[in-house]
Amino acid sequence: MKNTNRILLKTGDLFYWVHNTNVKKNLSSIPAFLILVLLLPINTVNAQQMVVDDADITTYRSFQMETWYGSIDSWILPAIGPLPFLEVSAGAGFNSKGSFSQDSWLFEGKFAPEFLRKNGNAVSLVSGVTTNEGLSVNSYYIYVPYTREILDNSSLFHANIGFLHANDNDSWENEIFYGIRGDIMITERFFLLAEVFSSNLDLPGFQTGLRIVLIEDLLETDITWGKGLEEGVDEPGFNFGLAFTPTTLW
Repeated sequence: MKNTNRILLKTGDLFYWVHNTNVKKNLSSIPAFLILVLLLPINTVNAQQMVVDDADITTYRSFQMETWYGSIDSWILPAIGPLPFLEVSAGAGFNSKGSFSQDSWLFEGKFAPEFLRKNGNAVSLVSGVTTNEGLSVNSYYIYVPYTREILDNSSLFHANIGFLHANDNDSWENEIFYGIRGDIMITERFFLLAEVFSSNLDLPGFQTGLRIVLIEDLLETDITWGKGLEEGVDEPGFNFGLAFTPTTLW
């Protein structure tokens, strides 16, 4: 498929699975997006260049700002929490390999009702659309993220499964995408990140790296690298991200 510009899964963000180059091959570069601060007992804020998304949403009556620079593409993804169960995101993607021009938009909603967030488990529903710089639609997607606390509530396990409908040179194609991720605590300020992801029955991609808590519950950075196992698939490449998550604003 053509450049449909990263989406998810962000992502993480699975928050991406639609950006740069073939959607099939690009599933490994979608940032699955969105972090969450309060839904799970432990801090799950992150610089969401990860492909596999978590099930949380941003703090109610606040906002979060995720941004990352990548060797292939870069993103700015602000989000707000207008309701206790809803996160709304809109972001801009940039081509890091060329002139660093803005080439895509992403608009997304994430629904996480309280009854789906209990006993260290969380499930949410995410739906969104990606467009080119002229706002012509490139793809529609919907997916379900699941998050569970593990290792005595010190770490997190995430799983995603979803559906992508994307435009390939005026021919619309469908993809089923999926992936798993672990956020493993090394110390209170350092976490090991690792994920694998794929679409349909294609060879998977992977990404791994380190999360560093710079200011607790406010500012974190992720440094990651990944690629596809299929020959010629270099996404998601190297990424350096920041996540800013202030407390309630109104």
